[in-house]
Amino acid sequence: MTIAEGLIAYLGSEATITAIVGTSPKRIYENNAPQSPASFAARPYIVIFADGGERDYSLQGDTGFSLGASLTIECHDDSDDGANDLAESVWDVLSGYSGALGSAAVDSHCELSEPDGAAETPQDGGEPSKFYVSLNCTIHYEHDTPTGV
Repeated sequence: MTIAEGLIAYLGSEATITAIVGTSPKRIYENNAPQSPASFAARPYIVIFADGGERDYSLQGDTGFSLGASLTIECHDDSDDGANDLAESVWDVLSGYSGALGSAAVDSHCELSEPDGAAETPQDGGEPSKFYVSLNCTIHYEHDTPTGV
């Protein structure tokens, strides 16, 4: 399980998040929300983009720790207030978090940058207008060290 998949599972298990994005279906996506006109994602929803993670090495090899995975968490809604409320809930759930995210053990903490809001205007025939707030998160975690390499 990737760190993004672990984060999606964790956010999907938090009542304050699912009260906003729902549970059936759970509107938390990796990389993209549904984009075709017949299946635009219902709002509010969350999209998580992961920029991998850099592994920490010593002279003896892989230490089993990550120097940090960079993630962008976009909180989408029909209104600016709704997007901000969802981002604030995500912020509250992740701020200072340590514990498991899937198979990864978050070793230190999630570092969140201040939210950045924006509005998207559709092009002809595109999805209706929406608002989103973007959170940038760096997660330091332990990962499985390959054996026999």
